[in-house]
Amino acid sequence: MLNNIQKNNDFSLLGPMHTNLSGLKALISNDCYEGLKIIRECCGAAGFSKFSGIINTIDMLSAFVTLEGDGVVMNL
Repeated sequence: MLNNIQKNNDFSLLGPMHTNLSGLKALISNDCYEGLKIIRECCGAAGFSKFSGIINTIDMLSAFVTLEGDGVVMNL
């Protein structure tokens, strides 16, 4: 596909590809965030410890849920 873009300057798939990737980004980032919250809850009090690394990962990942647009809108 990249070769076709380079040779023919054919960007016709750029719009549909952007739409699909935006939807996948919203779906995957939300699923990862919800999964990490479940992991933290399963660890009990140890899940809140900085030594577990879960809190730092949740903080980092939580930005991606709403970064570049609301996840609800991106899912639509």
